[in-house]
Amino acid sequence: MSTRTELRQLFKELLGMPNTDPATESGRPTNAQINSMLELYRKDLYGRMSSSFSGLFLKEGTLAYTASAESTALAAAQTRGQVQLVQYLTPGAHALDRYKLEYRSLEELAPYQAYGDPEFWHIQWNEGKIHLRPIPQSAGTVYVYYVPELTALGDSNSPTELPAGFHDVLAWGAVMRYQGKSGDPEYVALQQMVDATENSIRAFYGRAQPNTGIKHLRRR
Repeated sequence: MSTRTELRQLFKELLGMPNTDPATESGRPTNAQINSMLELYRKDLYGRMSSSFSGLFLKEGTLAYTASAESTALAAAQTRGQVQLVQYLTPGAHALDRYKLEYRSLEELAPYQAYGDPEFWHIQWNEGKIHLRPIPQSAGTVYVYYVPELTALGDSNSPTELPAGFHDVLAWGAVMRYQGKSGDPEYVALQQMVDATENSIRAFYGRAQPNTGIKHLRRR
């Protein structure tokens, strides 16, 4: 397993620059700048891997949707995470009878202003609210399944969303972000290593078993 301190050291080694903080006249970025680049690449990786990660890290949240309401507020964790699936349970129905809603853009929801059982959802991220259409005529329950936001790395903890054998990719990706020289041979070599590792991560999580019962729910 690699902590942020170890990843930062690998970053410096890849650049062939001294292990000092603050940075020396060699031009190496400071530890704080390296930490920032590690975190930025980690978020990039997390975004690209969200569908692969969902089997292990998917969380379920429930929201009470008020009758005749055009929208309802999401929990803070849901607004910061990546929503993968939304389901709806009508009042009085069995929990297993909740059904999947389809995503639509806000413009596509415009024609569905009547009241009825909802079929579509959209999240206004700047408002932190989820809109259902048709508008529910009775109070119901919304189930939101999302991959939660990453917890920022600390110097003494490792990235828990990745198995230990994949941690070095964070340093490789951060160095690529720092260098930004797509035609440089060293950049190309790092890109190949990063691409191969990301494919291995997808394959690894493709074999993982989901920890949710979503697949077992009945559909309308």
